[in-house]
Amino acid sequence: MKRLSLFMLMILTTIVLAACSTENDPVELENGFVYKEKSKFKEFDNYNFVAKDYDVELNYPHFGEKRIDEKIEMNRDREYEDFVNLVEADETNDEASLRIVFNPHDVRGEIFMFNITKVVKLTTDTDYSHHGTLAVNTSSGEAVLRDNLFNTEPTTREALFYRLDQSIKDTPSIAPYYDEKKLEERIMDISKTFNNVDFKGDTVQFHFEQDEIGSSAMGTPTVELAFTDVVEFLEPSIKAVVEGESMPTKEEK
Repeated sequence: MKRLSLFMLMILTTIVLAACSTENDPVELENGFVYKEKSKFKEFDNYNFVAKDYDVELNYPHFGEKRIDEKIEMNRDREYEDFVNLVEADETNDEASLRIVFNPHDVRGEIFMFNITKVVKLTTDTDYSHHGTLAVNTSSGEAVLRDNLFNTEPTTREALFYRLDQSIKDTPSIAPYYDEKKLEERIMDISKTFNNVDFKGDTVQFHFEQDEIGSSAMGTPTVELAFTDVVEFLEPSIKAVVEGESMPTKEEK
């Protein structure tokens, strides 16, 4: 009986190990491999694309929802193709590399916001970074990727300025060092985007440099607004996803 039990245990162990191996084995695509990792969120896994012929690593979420994942993967493939075209246009770019990371934030149950950071290195001394936002609504099964989190029209900028202004004035630790005119100039400057924004739970954080919105004694302040208080100012397609509206692709229109 003991031998039978031991034999059955060995079989079960083999099956479990085989299943784990299959789950963690990379999936081969035409131009690279995709590796799967568990994330701290139950709603999605972390996928990592590693190219075969170029120094490219793209880390992105996989929700197991066809519509959401297709939009994210279309962006993955487009970023890869754009990078390859850039490298092939300059045959001296042997040191070129591309890294993209999606940093997730659960801002409201079914709503996830991802800060996207893309870093392109062309030579040892030449690189640039770009920031964007992925909005996902797991309830409606919609997703959209955009360069800006907020609508950048003057009316939106003005409204955000008033919200931030009031939040700073209500924060005793930074209010004495605050310069209202500096904040207004920073927010209303149409040459600047809102790539200084991050999330903490259901709070939107605006990070500023030293002396950017006050005296040096203010340090590098972080100003917080509730996510629900800024929904009306979101970039239109991101706002639509947050509010559960359908976002058809170009092929569906």
